[in-house]
Amino acid sequence: MDDAHETYGRFTHHELRSSDPPRARAFYQALFSWQLTPTPSRDARAPTAEPRETAYAITPAGASDPTPIGLIRPPSDPARTDRWIPHVGVRDATATAALARKLGGRELAIDPDDDIHLADPTDAIVAVRTADAARRGATPAPHGAFCWAQLLTRDVARARVFYNEVLGWRVDDFPQPDGLPSLIFAVAGAPVGGALQIPVDADASSSWLPYVAVSDIRAHERRARALGASTRRDVTELPGMGWFAVISDPLGANLALWQALAS
Repeated sequence: MDDAHETYGRFTHHELRSSDPPRARAFYQALFSWQLTPTPSRDARAPTAEPRETAYAITPAGASDPTPIGLIRPPSDPARTDRWIPHVGVRDATATAALARKLGGRELAIDPDDDIHLADPTDAIVAVRTADAARRGATPAPHGAFCWAQLLTRDVARARVFYNEVLGWRVDDFPQPDGLPSLIFAVAGAPVGGALQIPVDADASSSWLPYVAVSDIRAHERRARALGASTRRDVTELPGMGWFAVISDPLGANLALWQALAS
């Protein structure tokens, strides 16, 4: 199957639900040189209120395509703040949400853009939107672009069934050196993300971790710390592939940095 053909099930963008959007904007603008444009956004808890300039559309610096790759906006649920949420394009978001509920997921909210936020059976949050079929993004991803999404889950087996059935992703095993169950999710033959079992003794809940491509991972990890972030995982090499690091931004949202091996 052609990796470049238009299909559903691809990530459309990633959204940061932040307790302090202006502060988050300053951090990510300084870290990645993202263009962060204020855009009218209604508070999801008061959808009839007048729009407020509290959301920011994310575009990589120098991008030829003006389509935003993400958003920073206030949380719809104060208990679920400061986290990144991946959004997936589907043929019919309402039908997808109904199928998710049948497979143990929960519908949490409909955001101001009519995307439906779902909790999978292990409580990781993903959003779906009715969208046109899309092509695969550029490979390798340019600096500042989202390039991967990793599901950290308490139950890889349930995640396998849920995402295969709900989003139509192909699911393949991806053995880890430490023996923890791990999966690769693919759309039209091209990997788009993965899933990794959270160790039993780890103090962490199920969540999605987006990856951002950078040109110099060590420099960006140092810059993130200088801007108030903390390092959750130091720069780690994946032999034959590249390097990654995990940071927690100044407000507590987790994000991974990725530098691909030069071809």
